[in-house]
Order: sequence, then structure tokens, then C-alpha cells
Amino acid sequence: MTSPDPVAAAVSALIAAIREQVLAEMAAAAPPKPSPAPDQAEGPLLLTLTEARQQLRVSKATLDRLLRQGRIARVRIGSRAFVAATEIERFIAEASAD
Repeated sequence: MTSPDPVAAAVSALIAAIREQVLAEMAAAAPPKPSPAPDQAEGPLLLTLTEARQQLRVSKATLDRLLRQGRIARVRIGSRAFVAATEIERFIAEASAD
């Protein structure tokens, strides 16, 4: 039986150390991917009034009335109006409880 070649063993150890270092640096350089909260559904946080109407499957007049009555809250950003997705979910849950 022959003894292992010390040069080959040193080269193998050096390659393994370089591989570990490169993998560690790659893992540190990659930004972590944000994971969505388990209770948060996929999709936008704010819906346009048209999108809110489509989700609720109501007419423009009905959505306007619900907004005027304060049964659905409106979010204003500049001159634009939105409805929070959570507000739609709350309204549906409240309406289902009735």
C-alpha cells in the first residue's frame, strides 16, 4: 500500500476551504428574501375604487353609498382615493355575520 501524497492532500484541503469561503460569502452577499406574513394574503395593500367594487361585486352607486355611510373606510393619497384590502376583508366578514 502506498502512503497518500501530501501535496494532493494539501490541494484537496485548500480546494475545500476555498469552496466553503466562497459559499459563505455568497450567502452573506445575497439579501434575504422577504417572506409574506402568514396572515397577509397575496396582492396589493390598497385597492382602487374600481378594484374594490370588483372585489365586492357591487355597483359604483353602492360603493359610493357604503363609503359615504362610513361602512367602508377610504384612504386618500393626494387626490386619489383607495380602499385598504383589509377593509374589504373586514366588511365582508362583518356582512357575513349579519
